Amino acid sequence: KAKAEITPQGDLLIDSKPVVITPEQRQLLINHRQILAEIAIAGVKIGMQGGDLAGNAAGDAIKSIFTGNTKEVEKKVEIESKKIENSAKGLCDQLPLLLESQEKLATALPEFRPYAKMTEHDVKDCHAGK
Repeated sequence: KAKAEITPQGDLLIDSKPVVITPEQRQLLINHRQILAEIAIAGVKIGMQGGDLAGNAAGDAIKSIFTGNTKEVEKKVEIESKKIENSAKGLCDQLPLLLESQEKLATALPEFRPYAKMTEHDVKDCHAGK
């Protein structure tokens, strides 16, 4: 299948070739790209939180070897893990908006339809932690 891309200007490129679109379709494309970007940024932030947690936990674990204070380290990691879990839930909460945007776009722009792969199951799987 040819690669599809939505440019920042709201153009739909399929196989690097622009698709002829109306102003209304352009607005749907811009909105969809913005939602995707927000979700991607949220995902990167969650990844960074996880990386920070891992680094801090490793350092704290080494310290606890010398201090014998492992319970405090476990509690700290648990609190930080909960923050990451809440961030992930927030990300999942954005998926219905993305699905709705995708469906509007697929309806309004037939050329986009083959790329509209997200389903309601994806939203449910995210909330279920799959």
